[in-house]
Amino acid sequence: MMTKQDQLHTKESTIYSYRLVKKISHHYLIEMFLGLLFLLMLLWNLTQNRALPYIICYPAVFVLHNVITMCYRTFAMRESRVIWSYKFGIYWCGLLPEGFTPLNKLIKVQTHIFWVGLFTITAIVPWLGTAQVLNLLFIHIWMLAPRLSILLRTKQYNQEGMIKISPRDTSCYLP
Repeated sequence: MMTKQDQLHTKESTIYSYRLVKKISHHYLIEMFLGLLFLLMLLWNLTQNRALPYIICYPAVFVLHNVITMCYRTFAMRESRVIWSYKFGIYWCGLLPEGFTPLNKLIKVQTHIFWVGLFTITAIVPWLGTAQVLNLLFIHIWMLAPRLSILLRTKQYNQEGMIKISPRDTSCYLP
């Protein structure tokens, strides 16, 4: 015998079945390569006596990416029911969706982060100088390169695809 609660859930519940079409593992070798690239740039900045400004670039770009994401979510994704939270890692770092999210929305957010971040960094050239702006651009591209490479590999499923980000892999699903 079904209770009123069970009947209500049965009438209003929607069950989706998705099939996995692409699973992209986050490889340790790529993580180590990206970490080494970051350290090599730090060492180069140490030889130029610019290590502290380089170290400050990472939090500055991280904050810039999060501000762009929050603005985009506020103004362009008002009806989104997906919960976003902070994740930290080499592949995905910053404000990201929890669970399944439409691939096309995630691609739009990351594209906006790339272009708005690029324009913002290049706009502050007169105040910071060329060396600091090059450090900011390096960190900006360094943070986005793994994400954009993953999204390019899943772009063919853009219209109907759902993406799920986990610490060890990124999976793309279709209905």
